[in-house]
Amino acid sequence: MNLKRDSRLEGFYNEEDVWLIQSQEVYDAQKQIDFLNNHLRTDVKIKFTFTQILIKNILGMAIIAALFSLIQLLYKFLLNQMVWFGIAMAVNVICTGGLVHAMIN
Repeated sequence: MNLKRDSRLEGFYNEEDVWLIQSQEVYDAQKQIDFLNNHLRTDVKIKFTFTQILIKNILGMAIIAALFSLIQLLYKFLLNQMVWFGIAMAVNVICTGGLVHAMIN
């Protein structure tokens, strides 16, 4: 079974598949989805608005920046080996406790 596509591409890109956009035209996401829905005979809808996506991206970047600044603030403290030993022991107790609780029930 040969899964490779034929090397000649004359029939692969049809002329009616070409979407010509002029340099002075502006197309937003809705026009692009309409083109694809008409071309592929599907019914895809936009799930999120631009402002919803922008707010989520800004919130995500703010959380990453806050974590970065927190690590910079606690850098000297995080270099202590006893801190990491304590974190490892706490994680061990929590995970083992959950395992034992699951086995008892």
